[in-house]
Parts: sequence; C-alpha cells; structure tokens
Amino acid sequence: MNDYELPWVPRKLPLEKPFYKSIYRSLYDDILTGVLKPHDQLPSQRELSYFLDVHFTTVTHAYDLGLKNGLLYTEKGRGTFISPNGISDHTIQGKEGVNDLGILNVTSVENSLVEFYVKEAIKNIPVKKLLRYFTNSSLDDSYDGATQKWFEYLNIDVSGDMVSLITNGGQNALAIILTALFKPSDTIVVDDFTYSNFIELAKTLHIKLLSIPQDDGGDEA
Repeated sequence: MNDYELPWVPRKLPLEKPFYKSIYRSLYDDILTGVLKPHDQLPSQRELSYFLDVHFTTVTHAYDLGLKNGLLYTEKGRGTFISPNGISDHTIQGKEGVNDLGILNVTSVENSLVEFYVKEAIKNIPVKKLLRYFTNSSLDDSYDGATQKWFEYLNIDVSGDMVSLITNGGQNALAIILTALFKPSDTIVVDDFTYSNFIELAKTLHIKLLSIPQDDGGDEA
C-alpha cells in the first residue's frame, strides 16, 4: 500500500478475500451511510489498484459489480461516479405478484400561501392520516381486478409468472421500465422529437439518448 491521496479508499483495511467483494462492500457501505454522495467521483481503477496493492482486474471486477447493481455509473473520458439513486427502494409490496409503486411522498411545502390554504382545507383531517400510505387486502383486490381487466382489454396474456406493477402515473411507469431494462451509461436511440419528461428522466438515471434526425415526412433522414 502506498501513501497516495485518493478521493476514496476502503476504510476497512487490509482487505478480506475475495478482495473485489471487499472493495464492493466498502463502496456499498459508504454510499449507504452518506460518506459517498451522488455524483462523487471514484479513483481510477489503476490508481486504486496501485494504492491497495492488488491486481488491476480486482478493482475492475469490484467496479463492474457496482455498475451492474446500479451503484455506479461511468462517463467516457471522465471516470466512474456514484449513482444518484443507487441504494433506494420505493416499492411497497402488496398482494403477491403486485408491486404498488403509486406512492406520493410529501416532504415539504415551500410556498407559504399554498401552505396556508392546504392547512385550511385539511383542518379537520389529522395530518398523519392524510399522509399515511398503506395497502390492505381490499385495495389489493381492487388493483388485481383493475389490472386483470386492463390486460384483457389489451389482449395481454397474464397467465404464468407475470408480475403486475401499479404506478402513480406515466412518469413513474417510465422510471420503472428504464431502470428495469437499462443501467447507467447505456444508450437509447430515439427520435429527434422525444417526450421532454422522458429526456429528463434519462438524464436523472444517467442513460444517454442518441437522437436520429428526421425529414419533413417523419422518416429517418
């Protein structure tokens, strides 16, 4: 090990075998506890391997594991960074096979006028009750029935191991689809004119969009 200052090194040294898992666990712990913040840059694989006196591929394997699990993202020519949403779970599990993702997280009110009228409107409703989010069997049955009817309308076979996801609007649905199918630093080819919220969502998830120019008729140029 060498006396060389890096933006991050595992706090628990010496490493335990297998070394790549030890590095990954240190990354995970430091992200979870806030030591590493979103978009913090990690040392290059070669720098960290030199500092830890391990083989270059050991660090590569640890970083690859972080990329695979969404903890990290890379930018070509710049390096490896901490993903902004690497360790998070906003899923509320309801009935088996149905994940309810329609949660509204009310954290703050910044507009004093809005705050006043909201307080007036809910004066007779306990705030805890208003903001509480939970599922129960009756809701699960409703979700299950609504989902079944919707799939029947779309002629989608829901037999077998299919899992239904209920979201609080189209943007949440897009977020689930993108995080399920892609990882940070992936590239999606899109039309030149693309849904603006999709563009912003891709930026948030660090997914690159490559636009294809079109002619006046809407065909690829």
